[in-house]
Amino acid sequence: MIKNKRGDVSNIPVFMIILFFLAISFIVGVYTNDIIKDVINDPKMETSVTDTISGALITFNETTVQQAFVFAVAIMIIVMFISAFLVRIHPVFFFIYLLVLSFTLFMSVFISNIYHQFISVEQIANIASKQPMINYFMEHMVIIVLVVGIMSLIVTFAKKPSSIVGREGVD
Repeated sequence: MIKNKRGDVSNIPVFMIILFFLAISFIVGVYTNDIIKDVINDPKMETSVTDTISGALITFNETTVQQAFVFAVAIMIIVMFISAFLVRIHPVFFFIYLLVLSFTLFMSVFISNIYHQFISVEQIANIASKQPMINYFMEHMVIIVLVVGIMSLIVTFAKKPSSIVGREGVD
């Protein structure tokens, strides 16, 4: 059990910020790999080597990056729920949690729009169009943050005091 931590409010904004930076980082990484693939496909290089490397980069850019993004988001959500269950919290934090959740929802609209503007850049647009899973998460960030935030709120405040091992009673 997590000791001396009162409230679990910071998980939702941190989740939103990490989601945004993961999406941007993965898109930039795919863009960089695409440039590397173009350099490797130089006609002066041996064809069998360039075909193998290009095939690996295409597979990485089109499938592996998306799967890694979804896996990272799923792990973050699971860790948030575990943290929400293990943190001792007083019911007075319910209103603070709602305020932080509403502020996070408000900010997620802007972050989603920033991502949309980023992928609208001409050089990035072609790369981003090949990443439907990342785009889906970022386009629906408000709904995802809302659902995860409400589920975390339910896990945090719906548990019984005796459901936590080692807890002697209610504070």
